[in-house]
Amino acid sequence: MPSEAVYSETFYQDRHARTATAASRILELALAVLPPVESAVDVGCGVGTWLAEIQRRGISDIHGFEGEWVDTQHLEIPTDCFSHHDLTTPITPPAKRYDLALSLEVAEHLPDSAANTFVESLSGLSDCILFSAAIPGQGGRHHINEQWIEYWLERFATHDYVGLDVIRPHIWQDDEIAEWYRQNAILLVARSRLDELSLEAPPHVLKPFSMVHPIAFSSITQRLRAQIDKDQTLGGSWKLFRRAIRSRIRGY
Repeated sequence: MPSEAVYSETFYQDRHARTATAASRILELALAVLPPVESAVDVGCGVGTWLAEIQRRGISDIHGFEGEWVDTQHLEIPTDCFSHHDLTTPITPPAKRYDLALSLEVAEHLPDSAANTFVESLSGLSDCILFSAAIPGQGGRHHINEQWIEYWLERFATHDYVGLDVIRPHIWQDDEIAEWYRQNAILLVARSRLDELSLEAPPHVLKPFSMVHPIAFSSITQRLRAQIDKDQTLGGSWKLFRRAIRSRIRGY
């Protein structure tokens, strides 16, 4: 999101409220699969809703990175657990890696030219990543790089991370979670750590693939239908305009 953006009090309140339920339920699933998590970092943390949920679970070693657009007075986490950072630039890996990194519905806000840097930053922070990014046509404010999940899997694979579809099957029909999380949330884990996970099936069976949630599909088709109707209306108006001009010319 652009650093010059200014958001109202209502914007921050709505953002937190819309995310809190998803954070609680998705983290419950992720933590059940992962090795013990005692520290976490969120890249593109917004107001810190996901980290606040992690903190509520007794994990105090947390940190969030977000662009200048966030007003720190609206944070849900302590200000000393937060840093403003341009997410298109590298994040210096910490001396001690975090047990879990998060990045949810953030990557689509960054240009394609920054995608590899963003993936490298995440992989430099933790062996375990909870990840979600918008798919093509999903739509949203300042979305400039919507990609299918394979785009991200390929980039993480260059750092030897494996995608695991252990979240979406459990939340696909949960109407209290926004459809973009139900559609996009996966785990990415360093191959060297796969044996430490509590998985219901072998990793190769859990490989994620692109999916479109029915609610998202309906939203996309409604937008397209509205655009088509608008174009047809404009086209019809243009035809009427040309017909009127021709009639006027013939009248002289």
